[in-house]
Amino acid sequence: MLDGATRLKSLVDGPILDLVVKKVKEAPVLPSNLESLREQPLLKKFESMGGVLDLLKAAKAAVKQYKADKLRDMWQLWLGEVEAFSQLPSFFETFSQDREKEAIIYKLVDGSLDLEDQSGQEDLHNDMVKYAYKIVS
Repeated sequence: MLDGATRLKSLVDGPILDLVVKKVKEAPVLPSNLESLREQPLLKKFESMGGVLDLLKAAKAAVKQYKADKLRDMWQLWLGEVEAFSQLPSFFETFSQDREKEAIIYKLVDGSLDLEDQSGQEDLHNDMVKYAYKIVS
């Protein structure tokens, strides 16, 4: 099993890195852009530049490599739902207010949820589904 850092590096060294580099090149911080950075919180700027979708794509790519079929399937489904919901205004901003819930996305990316001991994973997944749907409702 690849450790989280190796898995993340393999994702970042490939298409994700290319996508991030492209985004950075498309939106350089020029003096004219500095004012908009001051007016807009960092998360909103991250969202407006497609960072949320890039993060979710990285998580989906990482989850595809999970060895446990059940974990892979349930997290892929949830990430697809979050990706769809993130198109709604303020969804990800609201989602990010709970730092523990937000951290789950990063744990999916680094592979720390790809565990042989799956106890508690279903409960965690159910909590995350409820949280996402609570925001949407």
